[in-house]
Amino acid sequence: MTELGSLDEALASYRQALSLDPQCATAAVGEAWILEKRGEFTQAHALLRPFLETEHPDVFAAVVFAALCRPLGRCDEAIALMERLLAQEGPGLDDPKRATLHYELGRLYDKKNAFDAAFRHFAQGNELKGQSMRFDAQEHARYIEALIQTYNSSFLAQAPRARDRSQRPVFIVGMPRSGTSLVEQILASHPAVFGGGELLTMHAIVKDIPGLLGGQAAYPFCVANLTQAHVDQIAQRYLEHIMALSPDAARVTDKMPTNFLHLGLINLLYPEAHVIHCMRNPLDTCLSCYFQNFGPWDAYTQDL
Repeated sequence: MTELGSLDEALASYRQALSLDPQCATAAVGEAWILEKRGEFTQAHALLRPFLETEHPDVFAAVVFAALCRPLGRCDEAIALMERLLAQEGPGLDDPKRATLHYELGRLYDKKNAFDAAFRHFAQGNELKGQSMRFDAQEHARYIEALIQTYNSSFLAQAPRARDRSQRPVFIVGMPRSGTSLVEQILASHPAVFGGGELLTMHAIVKDIPGLLGGQAAYPFCVANLTQAHVDQIAQRYLEHIMALSPDAARVTDKMPTNFLHLGLINLLYPEAHVIHCMRNPLDTCLSCYFQNFGPWDAYTQDL
């Protein structure tokens, strides 16, 4: 979740960069990108035009234009522009940029109900992304099996629990595109709840646990060596982070979907925290993931 304050800070930084170099395309297009997020579509388009109406339009500008074309009624222009960019050859249009254009075209064609064209572009975008990012299904399966073996019922029955029984964390988990953002928005509309967004803290904690325990065993097998002191120390790290995000909120949500991988550990660290599991029709979830320009963490989404 992008907070308004961070948007204001980003906008100020882009404008400061432009004051230092009025010809800086990255800063100008970046300012337009922030204005689009703030709903200032006409102003954003005015900033973009010099970078769109050239023989070789700026790819970043084209992507921002694609994001704001609907409220301006100019989606056909955005589609034509990106199709023209993809038809061009040259070193300035590498595979990641081409993939981004394909995803944006897929999104716009989908909005026009041109589903065959949309799916063709999503498939091309995923194919380009898949050339640089690979998902090892067997390795993932081994990791899941290790979690099952480690956090079994007998271990959970005797494992130490953190003594600070804080209920401040609320973990919203599930597959990407399963509704975690909507659930967080609903909860954060309550004055006692702060929407923390997709926090990386639990992933960082998991990464650091083997070193904390002496590095003799990899995670998750090393958790058999957790003591009461370890559990209290690790739990406090996360609580301090969400306290810094919002000192006054009664609840702070963490909508990192893949925290479902860490529910065994969460049970030890925050035994009274609430967990909300978002579920959606599997086919809808699959397609929605396939249509997203995800990063390396979700590389599995690039292959149907």
